[in-house]
Amino acid sequence: MFRIAIVIPTGIAAEMGGFAGDASILVKYLAGIADEVITHPNVVNAASFNAIPDNAYYVEGYALDQFFAGKWGFQKASQSIGIVIDRRCAPHIELIENAVNATQMSTGVRIAGYALTDTPLDISLFPSDHGYKGYSGEVVHLDALLKTGKQLLAKGATALAVLTWMDVLEAGATEAYEQHGGVDPIGAVEAMISHALTAELQVPVAHSPIFAPHLITHRLD
Repeated sequence: MFRIAIVIPTGIAAEMGGFAGDASILVKYLAGIADEVITHPNVVNAASFNAIPDNAYYVEGYALDQFFAGKWGFQKASQSIGIVIDRRCAPHIELIENAVNATQMSTGVRIAGYALTDTPLDISLFPSDHGYKGYSGEVVHLDALLKTGKQLLAKGATALAVLTWMDVLEAGATEAYEQHGGVDPIGAVEAMISHALTAELQVPVAHSPIFAPHLITHRLD
C-alpha cells in the first residue's frame, strides 16, 4: 500500500494551498499515483466546494499532528455525523436544515441529527503578531460547543460538523485573500475550534462558518 500525506498549514501565505482550494489539483495528481492520500481541510476546501478524490482522506489538523507524532492511528469507518450549531445561527435554521437535507439525499451521508448550543458563541478576530499579515482569534463559550458535541455523540454520532456564526470580518478584511495575495482571515479561528473539539472528544471534526445570507447572495441585474 503506497500512501502519501500532503500538509499545507493554515494562514501562512503559502504559495500554494489555503486559497480557495487551489491545492486541490495537486491532491488529485497525487491520488493518481498513490493508493491513498491523507490530507486536511485547508488543502482541498474551496469555500462551499470540495472535490476531494475518492481515495483521499480528509483528516482534521490536530488529529493529523497526533498521527505524525506517533500518538494516534487512523481506521477507516462509516461515520454518522452530528451537527453542532452555534445558537447565533438559530434565525437561519431553516436554510441550514435545507442544506443538510440536500447533502444527505445527494451523497448518502448519514446524519445523526443536529443540536443548537445553549449559549451563543462570541468569536473575535485580530491581526496576528507572528511576522506576517494574517489573523488570529478568540472564541468565548467554547465549552458550549463541547457540551453540545458530547450530547450528539451520546445519541449515536461518531463524527461532528460544527457550524458557527461569523459576522466578525471588518470591511476590506478579505480583499487581499480574494486577490490571492493574503491569508484567509477566518482560517486560524476555524482551526482553533476544530482542534479544540478534536483534542477533547477524539472524533473526526470539521468546521464551517455561517455568514448572513445577504453577505453571500449575488444580485443578478
